[in-house]
Amino acid sequence: MNNTKVEFEPFEYSYYDYSDWYNPEPTKPPKEVILPCDPTADDKLFNICMLSISLVVVLILAVLTRKNKFCQGFTRGSSSIFSPANFLDQTQEKGLVMAVFGLVFSKLAMLVIAPDPLPFSKDTPADIKEYMKIIAIFYYPVLYYPLLVCGTLQHKVGYVFGALLSFGHFGVLVWQKFDCPKTPEIYKYYALLASLPQLACLAYLCVQFGFLFVKGPKTDEDLDSSYYTEYVKSLLKKRSSAASSSSTDKPTIAERILEVPKSYIYVPEKVFRFPIKLAVSAFVAFVAIYHTALLLIVLVVPTLHIVRAGIDENIAFLLLGFGIILSDDRMEVVRIVTFYTWLLEVCYICAMTLSCLVSLVMLMKSMILHR
Repeated sequence: MNNTKVEFEPFEYSYYDYSDWYNPEPTKPPKEVILPCDPTADDKLFNICMLSISLVVVLILAVLTRKNKFCQGFTRGSSSIFSPANFLDQTQEKGLVMAVFGLVFSKLAMLVIAPDPLPFSKDTPADIKEYMKIIAIFYYPVLYYPLLVCGTLQHKVGYVFGALLSFGHFGVLVWQKFDCPKTPEIYKYYALLASLPQLACLAYLCVQFGFLFVKGPKTDEDLDSSYYTEYVKSLLKKRSSAASSSSTDKPTIAERILEVPKSYIYVPEKVFRFPIKLAVSAFVAFVAIYHTALLLIVLVVPTLHIVRAGIDENIAFLLLGFGIILSDDRMEVVRIVTFYTWLLEVCYICAMTLSCLVSLVMLMKSMILHR
């Protein structure tokens, strides 16, 4: 009987041996973490300076318009410091008023999810955030109010001040978006996309104030304008021609079918001018549709992207736990689930697009019915 002695060699661990650590499968890139960004153009300092300048501009324009202009404004309904937008005047320039109202509404729409409603305070506590939003609802109209005053008083000095204020707001906003295009709110580009209506309105105001300064102030037509008589004449002429045509011939079925889509498409008329109230309401409604659609898109689509990127072979075991067997091949299951997740995203975007189109069509229909 042989007695063999087994000798065990001591285990030597090498700190430089990484053979067990090798993983042939590629690692997934880490999720992008977006930190809060503070632009070099401080929002608090800018708002303090711009609010002070705006108040000085309003005081200068109040001195220039004189006391008799105030009295004339209250008696005849023309524009004044305290009532810059004369909603009773059909002949007033509507572009400036629409741009200012759209600018204010777009800024207020961003307060819904803003971490700091007012630019004067950062890291607003949750218990007073709703009160800050109420204060912001009154603050931003006051901030942009001088733009409306400068554009509707029909004074060259007002156009100069309006151009300077518009360029100031526009330049600082563009500067801030270039410094901080990504923010941690909901979606990294939400703040940038939500500020597009503000940039468009401010750019229009910059161009329009410069154009009005070169063109010069226009006399306030108001009730002395021939617009009202011309519109009534065209309206009576249209009714008489419609009555004569209806008595002579009847429209065919094809013409009746074509009239249905035409009744939802707004075609501008040379004589008719929309009231400023309706023009402002339509533009604000358009901005509201944009902000609502943007918010609904960024709340769902990025989440679907994350879900689709995280689908792997384990999804087959998850479905199997619910008694769902799509295929015996796990990679085929991954392809099927990925495809239907993509299809869900496409259907959601198409539904949102269709909803926006229906809203715009109904908005045009209301404008046609008003006319």
